[in-house]
Amino acid sequence: MLEDVLGLTGLRFAAVARVTEQRWTALAVLDRARFGLMPGQDMIVEKTLCNEVRQRGEPVVFSHASTDAHYAAHPLPKLYGFESHLSVPIELRDGAFFGTLCALDPEPTPLSGEMIVQVRALAHQIGEAMSEAPETA
Repeated sequence: MLEDVLGLTGLRFAAVARVTEQRWTALAVLDRARFGLMPGQDMIVEKTLCNEVRQRGEPVVFSHASTDAHYAAHPLPKLYGFESHLSVPIELRDGAFFGTLCALDPEPTPLSGEMIVQVRALAHQIGEAMSEAPETA
């Protein structure tokens, strides 16, 4: 599925992350951008844009952080060295927030509304699969 995300968006990094109030944990990673993140790694949730997705329940998307009205001044793209970003919520069948399907790239990359729709559909599939898993905590 991460291959599909990269193919749809043209971005070079994608991950499925479990996102809670306390932590961000990479569950699956495809890293062609060589950011160095591995499955099982944790990050401080407040230092992730996925935390904004968790708080708002809506995608966070930008194609060129350094020229974006909001994200040009945001510290996280600079901290991690990415220009383009797409993160959508993964919800379980009961509507509970599970985490995010995210993708990013160090280079600016145009991200269309249609791409967001398609990535959200993939996130829905992940949420359905996680709903079937014996342990989703």
